[in-house]
Amino acid sequence: RAPGIPPERQKIGGYSITSIPSDLPLIDLAIQSSRHPVASWACAESKVGDLIDIRVGGTFVYKEGGGRGDDPEWKPRRILFTAGGVGINPLFSMIKQWHEDDDGDSRAVLLYSCKERGDFLFLGEIEKMLVTESRLRVVCTTTADDVARNRQTDEQSAVVFRHGGIDLGLIHDSMSWLNCGDASKVDKVFVCGPPGMAESLEEVLVSNEIAQKSDILFEKWW
Repeated sequence: RAPGIPPERQKIGGYSITSIPSDLPLIDLAIQSSRHPVASWACAESKVGDLIDIRVGGTFVYKEGGGRGDDPEWKPRRILFTAGGVGINPLFSMIKQWHEDDDGDSRAVLLYSCKERGDFLFLGEIEKMLVTESRLRVVCTTTADDVARNRQTDEQSAVVFRHGGIDLGLIHDSMSWLNCGDASKVDKVFVCGPPGMAESLEEVLVSNEIAQKSDILFEKWW
């Protein structure tokens, strides 16, 4: 809830936290400019010193519960993050937390798809992370632009750029990298993107025995 908005126009604004617990007492929120009263206020009117009401909620989290089956100490070692458009927002904080945990034994892949090159978010921060993080592979794809032509620093970037969407071939390549040449199952999958993305990926992953349905977590846009 934001100040300066009449009670009759007050609406709940749900936004992803892109910071991690160790950043407290600071909290980073990803807010896209829109006509929504809270988003409009945050992007155009907010100023240092404004007081707002925040309530944390949601079930799409990096760590929820623990263990698997009869093994309470089980932790995912092979993780697949898949983002469509601004669906990168919650996944970015998850990846930062995974990076900070640094247990030395896990590996992760981020498959990040956007329509055009200019739609990608957090690329600077991700590339900076990749300088010291060899356990993470990032593949960015576009469905409209040919990123090979539009990005001049491909050869110097640790991020892999491709034209197209997140398809079975790209997923198999990711599984092979995650498992060091053995394209077997992934332990945990996090998906956030536009309508239909979660269901489509779930069907592909389960039908091809890449992941168990119970290990696929997603946040849908309604």
